[in-house]
Amino acid sequence: MELEFRKRSPYNYLQVAYFKINKLEKAVAAAHTFFVGNPEHMEMQQNLDYYQTMSGVKEADFKDLETQPHMQEFRLGVRLYSEEQPQEAVPHLEAALQEYFVAYEECRALCEGPYDYDGYNYLEYNADLFQAITDHYIQVLNCKQNCVTELASHPSREKPFEDFLPSHYNYLQFAYYNIGNYTQAVECAKTYLLFFPNDEVMNQNLAYYAAMLGEEHTRSIGPRESAKEYRQRSLLEKELLFFAYDVFGIPFVDPDSWTPEEVIPKRLQEKQK
Repeated sequence: MELEFRKRSPYNYLQVAYFKINKLEKAVAAAHTFFVGNPEHMEMQQNLDYYQTMSGVKEADFKDLETQPHMQEFRLGVRLYSEEQPQEAVPHLEAALQEYFVAYEECRALCEGPYDYDGYNYLEYNADLFQAITDHYIQVLNCKQNCVTELASHPSREKPFEDFLPSHYNYLQFAYYNIGNYTQAVECAKTYLLFFPNDEVMNQNLAYYAAMLGEEHTRSIGPRESAKEYRQRSLLEKELLFFAYDVFGIPFVDPDSWTPEEVIPKRLQEKQK
């Protein structure tokens, strides 16, 4: 059932139902929403082509009803940046960040549910109180870490965007530079370096800004607090999950490439080599 919703299957049925009762605007939106998640579906492509020829159907009717605000703003901001419109890109990239943190907290909140027995019968689960608490807590933390992948995914892509959150600061740093706002560029550069402190290009950019603004002024500008808090909480959770993996054998696949090596237990580091 969950897979069918992820595949947006209900919209396939909805577009037929709306078409039959002559609600074209809703039929078009449902068809487009399904097609975004299933771009290889030839029949739906034909339906959309047909809708485009119909009287009364507007371009605005072709909308994705499942679009997440943070992803919509991010993709628009990146497109404008790629078209060399940094001034127009900045507000969309900043909005994408705001919406991302809202969606991230909502995703994490949904992890706070009952224990998922994941394929084996409730009656067969035999654990004492402490093991049950451990199993449940680790499952919740795993779910919360997976929000990174969930929010970086888009149905038009085979894989999630890599380093999705840090990439916002990367784009913003260049966009602010291009519009001459060096103070904001420094802030975004330092925020990006929270995740990738050894990034050679970004460190060179920071040195350039220091030459432009002066060393003292550049030092006075710090990374964004929201990113610092995000990173700190994520690392604390990763430490617990890696500990559970190392000691209890509960698997954990880290969704981030920026995790410092020192967070991973040495035995696990050796296994991953």
